[in-house]
Amino acid sequence: MNKPKKRQSRKQRSKKIETKKIELIDNEIISAMNEYKAMPNCYVMISKKINKGFSPKQIRQRWISQLDPRLCQWPLDNNEKFYIIHWVEGYKIKNPSKNINWKELIFEMEKKFGKFRSESKVKNYYSSTLKQRRKRQLPSNDNVFNQNNNVPTTVLPSPQDINVPKGYLHDIDFPIIKGSDRIKIQNLLN
Repeated sequence: MNKPKKRQSRKQRSKKIETKKIELIDNEIISAMNEYKAMPNCYVMISKKINKGFSPKQIRQRWISQLDPRLCQWPLDNNEKFYIIHWVEGYKIKNPSKNINWKELIFEMEKKFGKFRSESKVKNYYSSTLKQRRKRQLPSNDNVFNQNNNVPTTVLPSPQDINVPKGYLHDIDFPIIKGSDRIKIQNLLN
């Protein structure tokens, strides 16, 4: 027996059309980038060439976060995650009043791991770990009056317990991480 075909909703059809349009525009951006990448105002020229209503800034953002062929699109591995947290915490210690230089971190990660990551992927990972950490630190109503804030309630694992390769951090020139900072980093990893 032949089953009747399910009809697609307008929303599903329009989503397929949008996906095809995005792929076509992405292909145009890639081919134009190959043509103009050596020019100083390449994003302006690409915006004019493809003429699809995208600003140079939008084209640049799409290129650096999605389309650049050097980008590694695979998820971050544990070594990269640990490195991001350690690097940012060390950077904050060295430069307490400055914003984090994400481009410097990406360059360091490319040298260390041989993978070029997008700035948005690295920033999103770090900010998501901060949100998770903040959620875990909020005390419940039951514990507010019954806990001694000076005594840790759990023992945090050391880097050896989270499968960080031996000698992994030997070439990082950050100051030695002291107790409270070490706890912060461990909380971000858990």
